[in-house]
Amino acid sequence: TASAFEEDGSPQYATVWIALTDATPTNSCLYCVPKGLDPGYLAGDGGQGPLQMQAGGLVSFSHRLLHWGSAGSATARGWKDEPTRMALSFSMAAPALEKPYFSREYLPLPPVGLRAALVGGLALQYVQNEDPGPVRRKLYYLCFHASRSLFGAGFAHTVQTNYVYMA
Repeated sequence: TASAFEEDGSPQYATVWIALTDATPTNSCLYCVPKGLDPGYLAGDGGQGPLQMQAGGLVSFSHRLLHWGSAGSATARGWKDEPTRMALSFSMAAPALEKPYFSREYLPLPPVGLRAALVGGLALQYVQNEDPGPVRRKLYYLCFHASRSLFGAGFAHTVQTNYVYMA
């Protein structure tokens, strides 16, 4: 909806993606449908392009950008002697658009247990993208479950549902 943007057009949800290694189509880079080629961009609904990035580069985009990560090619990587792609991703949302996963009282530096629980929960939140396998799935759940009570009900429900779904 249009309310997902501020009056000045800036998004209420944004992601910053930082390449720790070079990101190429060979070792897996982001792809996107550019805003100019996506007639549904403002409505939330083409042409696609790789977002190749040198190590240390970053890209920031709104929640409306249709994007995905490509599968790397182990054969081509070995032939080109490219390392596996590694990156960091940070997302920020206006509280009116999306409730925080945990209370602001734990900021600016959440306790280690809460950070481990967040990592486990986020891994389970995205299991539809890649099944981590039964051992890692259980590890992620145990990390999350140890601090489950510190998370908002919506996030906790999503994590629990995904864990049960994949079991």
